[in-house]
Amino acid sequence: MNNKDISVKLSDTIERQDFKRAIDAVQTLRPSDIVDITALIKPKIARQLLQQLPNRSTIFAYPDTDIQGTFASVFLVLYSR
Repeated sequence: MNNKDISVKLSDTIERQDFKRAIDAVQTLRPSDIVDITALIKPKIARQLLQQLPNRSTIFAYPDTDIQGTFASVFLVLYSR
């Protein structure tokens, strides 16, 4: 299954608030794959997924600093609502 297919399934799962299934689906993936997948889904849904991940600090630390800045910008906008 490719990242696009995984992102579609994750989006549907998270929109149904089935976080356990979403976490189970990504726990075996590498942090780089999770970053790539979160880039393909809506920021609000990506935030919901990342908030639930037990290893989210690893995910945030993985990308280059410019991508970390993008994550930070998106989260600041979402949290300020």
